[in-house]
Amino acid sequence: MGIGTDVGVVLEGVSASVAALDALDREDHFLAAGTGVGADVDVLQRRYELRLERLEAVSRVEAQLAAVKARDAAEAVEIQQALLAPGRPGG
Repeated sequence: MGIGTDVGVVLEGVSASVAALDALDREDHFLAAGTGVGADVDVLQRRYELRLERLEAVSRVEAQLAAVKARDAAEAVEIQQALLAPGRPGG
């Protein structure tokens, strides 16, 4: 069972994805407020692109969390089987 390191790597990915979502959200707030927007920026187009980027980032987080969930479910079954095994050490 690879508990710990594999989940840790996935959770690092989740953290990175959440940070990316935060950055996209901050950019959207700046655009909505007109803060630091150059004349050459199509604000509506960029806000549309940000929505698509956020949808992608959310999908990535969902997939990462689903991987953690699947791994935990499989490992829980393995642990339960070990607990129920006849003659298990400490049982």
